[in-house]
Order: sequence, then structure tokens, then C-alpha cells
Amino acid sequence: MGTVEHHAGTLSKSEARIAAVAVVLAAAVLAAAVWSVPVWFGNDAPAHLFSAYASAHLGDPAKGFADYFVPNSPITTRGFLETYRLIDPFLPWQQAYRVTVIIIAELWAFAFLFAATALERRRWPVGLCGFVLALGWPLDLGFFSFWQATAGALVVVGLSIRFADRRWLPLALAPTLWATASAHVFAAMLAGAALLVIEAARRRGPQRWRALALVATAGVPAAVVAALSTSAREQHDPLTKVWGSLGERLGNILACTLAGPWWRALPLAALAVASIALLVRRRKQLIAHDAAIGGMGIVLLSLVAATPLHLRWMFFSPRFAPLGMSFVLLALPCERLHPRGRALLVVAVGVWLAVSCRWSSDVHRGYYERARPLLALVSTLEPAPARRLTVVLPVEPGGELGVRYVEPWRQLGQLVALELGGIGLYGLVGAPAIHPLLVRPGALEQMTAPPVAWLEHVDARPGPARRAQLTRILAASAELDELVLLGSDDDVAQALAAGYRARARAPGVVLARFAGCAGSVIVEGEPGSRVGVDVGWWPLRDPAQGYEGVIELSGSVTFEVDGLSCDEVWLRPPTGRCANADAEGYVRGRLAEGPLRCRIKGSPP
Repeated sequence: MGTVEHHAGTLSKSEARIAAVAVVLAAAVLAAAVWSVPVWFGNDAPAHLFSAYASAHLGDPAKGFADYFVPNSPITTRGFLETYRLIDPFLPWQQAYRVTVIIIAELWAFAFLFAATALERRRWPVGLCGFVLALGWPLDLGFFSFWQATAGALVVVGLSIRFADRRWLPLALAPTLWATASAHVFAAMLAGAALLVIEAARRRGPQRWRALALVATAGVPAAVVAALSTSAREQHDPLTKVWGSLGERLGNILACTLAGPWWRALPLAALAVASIALLVRRRKQLIAHDAAIGGMGIVLLSLVAATPLHLRWMFFSPRFAPLGMSFVLLALPCERLHPRGRALLVVAVGVWLAVSCRWSSDVHRGYYERARPLLALVSTLEPAPARRLTVVLPVEPGGELGVRYVEPWRQLGQLVALELGGIGLYGLVGAPAIHPLLVRPGALEQMTAPPVAWLEHVDARPGPARRAQLTRILAASAELDELVLLGSDDDVAQALAAGYRARARAPGVVLARFAGCAGSVIVEGEPGSRVGVDVGWWPLRDPAQGYEGVIELSGSVTFEVDGLSCDEVWLRPPTGRCANADAEGYVRGRLAEGPLRCRIKGSPP
């Protein structure tokens, strides 16, 4: 591929003023879209928020976090943590969280704009696309630190291009790469690879090797972070390699850059296709930087399809998509358009930005509205430390909204724990390399059950399957301090019928603790024979309690049962069979209606 030297154009005063106004308006639209959502949902967002909040309030005795956590200084994935901790002292957690998400989105947008104008100052209309992409798929999933690190990668690329011949450039790149790796090491690796490609493309002969050596030297601090974090992660649970179908991975090129309906990604696809077509058509006249950036983008997009969906990092291949698409767009030479053409491009990007941000804010506000009744009820209660919670949301989220892989209420329990007190089961508090808090040794073992705030899903459709799923959750939650259920009035009625006692209640929402019912189980059989019996919640087949005894001279033995469901339950001997059992061998009934009886089959009547 032939290349020519880089000569950045200049802007007239009038175009510079227009560009400044456009950037300010774009930044305002982006900030308004995020601020309009009280809580930004996504798979990992609440867990990151809980960990950062608990880290910031570890010394507050009223919170009780210090009883269960010790502070930790993670090697990487520090981006969201450090940003939130700067804001937390000045605002309540919801407002601090919104400001943090705005900072992350604006940082990404301006980093993209910086990289575009570093390539060519008249390319600022393409740079406005960064304000659209800033509300991309990684932000939908709550991959905050990764998103900040990709912004760092764009800054690294912009610095290397704009200040290519400055002797101090390696001194600027070293801390920038280190900060990028500290935010998230994966994006720093991609930034380092992009730097090497850029230097290899724009240098010749001995200058190339000298430049590559300087880049390698600047990358030493980031490489140390990468080595330490990679070594530490091997001590924890690496994910099994999962490929997914080729069609799924190809679909991730767009879906994991800018999620949503087809019209939201259509302009992105059109711009990317135009950029790649021009890269191929003008391959013999390309500026070195455009050749390097565009080529790197094509390689990264190819890796989305060529690598596993999961590999050590969850969602491994999709992480190539945002930077790959960004690099391809950055290589689009819009400065070659007539001024009217560039003006039309600015207007088109502005419309795209407005409707795209509106869609994103509406979707996340919809997530919040689904959870709002629960959060509003929780906010009225007095918080207490170390509460053990089960949070249940009976819905299958995500797919109908067109955001691939997103389960927006998956960690709703973390938000409940922030308000009520408690510790999240998936609170990002276990891995020294990447988590800001670690569980204090022995703290959890001293409790009768681990302090948890988790989220369970049940079928969104009413019916036997949903009742059975909810029954399993109700049974598993019986030993915990509280059930937090957001569902329908029928779900609430089922929980109360099972023996939960409401502490607070609203339509479709209940906070309750299990009391259960007591009763008797009578087993009849041969006097002197040893018998056992299991009891459980119907229709679950797993026993909740088990009893053993000897048949008395009267021909029966009575077991007193307590803390079992007030709804339908079952009994069944682990060996043998009740003569009065159904076809599956279960005797069913309700403890409140009288003793459950089992006459061992084959014993005298």
C-alpha cells in the first residue's frame, strides 16, 4: 500500500466558529440524554456502582462495610472507581452516578473528536460522530472502565499523530498509556498495537526502527500493568472458550458498537462502508496515517468475527468492535467534500445524534421505570448494615429492546443494597487484580448465610412454569433476612401465601421475611422399624427438610415440621413408598389443613 506524508489542513475562522458551536451543542445533547435517566442500567453497571460506593464509604461505621470488606488497590479496571470516588463526597449516590456516567460519555466523545482532528482538522464533522458512539453498546452493558480505556486509546492515537515530530511525544505517551492500562488493560493493548502500526506506516529505514523503539519504551509502564493483571487473573476463574455462531459474531460488528434498532446503526454502517471503499480505491494515494488507522480498523473488525465470543474476558470478540469501527470512521476523508457537502454531513450527524440519544435515554429510562416502584419503596425504609437479601424481578429482559446481551435488571439487587444496606453476591469484591474491595477473611463464614443481594429472573408469562420458578426462589430465600420482590400482584400473593410476612408493600412490590408454617407429618408402618421422610415445597422436587425416627408401638411416628411453605407441600420417604401417594410417589397437602400422613406401602393397614 502506497502512502504519502501527513499534512493537516486548517480551518477558516468562520468554519472554526461553526465547529465550536456544533461541538458544544453535541456535548449538551449527550449530557442531557444521560442526565434525564435517574439510574443508568446495564449488566455490570449496578455492581460497579455498589463496589465504588462501598469503597468510598468503607470508613463509615453506619454502613457496616468495614465488617465485611478490606480495601484493595486493583491493578487495572480502575477507571470508573476513581472517577466515581472523586464525585461521591459532593452528591447523593444517584446524582454522583449520573455525573460519573456523563463524564465517561463526554470523555469518549471528545477523545474521538481529538483523534479525528489530529488526522485532519477539517475532519471535525466525522469527529461529531463520537458523540453518537459515546452512548454505545459497552456503556449499555456498564463496561465503564473498558469504555474509558477505549477513550484513552483514541487519545493515544491522536497524540501520536498530531505531535508526531515532537521529541517529547514519548514522554506524553508513557503516562497516557499507563492511565489507559490502569482503566482497562485490554484497550491499552489495542492502543499499543495501533501506535506500532502508525509508526511503521509513516517512517522509513532506520527512522522506523528508532520510532518503534521509542514507542516500545513509552509502553513499558502499560506493559507492566498488563503483565501484572494477566498474571493475577490466571489465579481466578478463566471463562470457558465460547465461540458462538459466525453469524452472531458478524452481527456483533454493528450490534456491539451501537446497539438498538436497525435505523440507529444504519448511518454507522453507511459511513463505515464508504470509508472502507475509499481506503481501497485510494490505496496508492493514501496519507500514511489514514492507511494505518483504516487498516487497523479493518483488522479489528475482522477479529470480531475471527475470535471467540468469550475468552478469559466475558464478551471477548465484541471488545474489538468499538475501536475497530472508530478507526474505520476516523479514516473517512470528509475534508475532500465540497463545503456544502461537509455542511450537509454536519446536519445529518446532528439529526443522527438527536434521535440516537433520544432512543438511548428512552430505553434506559424504561429500564428505570420498571424498577422504580421497588426503588421508591426501598428508599422509604430505614437502612441497616449486613442485610441478607434476595431480589426477584419476574421478567425476561433485554431482547425485545434490541440491545444484544443486555439484561438490564440483572444486578438490581446492588441498587437495593445501596438503599437498604447489604452486600451483593455479584458485587465485584473478590479478585485482587481488578476489584476495589476484597471480602474480609472469615467475615462471611461467621454468618448463618452469606449476606447477599441477588437478582433472579422468572418467566415473564403467567402460568405454571412461572409459579414453579418463583416457588424455587421463595424456597431458596427462606433462610435469608428479606425477600425483595418486584413483579405482579399475583407474584406478591404467591409469596404471601407461601408464608412470607410483608414489611412494606406496594402494587406488585413487597419486602417480606419468611415465617412459614408449622405442622405435623405422621408416618405409619411396622412398629420398631426405622423410617425417614423428606418434605419440600410443591412443585419442587428437591427436599427442604428431612426427618428420621422409629415407628412406635402405636404403629406410627410423628415429626413436627416448622418453617415450611404455607402453600402446598409434599412428603416422600427416601426409600420405599407411601401407599397413599400419587403416581410419582408424593403425598401432597397443606400443613395448616392438618397432618400429612404417609402409610408405608406393605405395612399393615
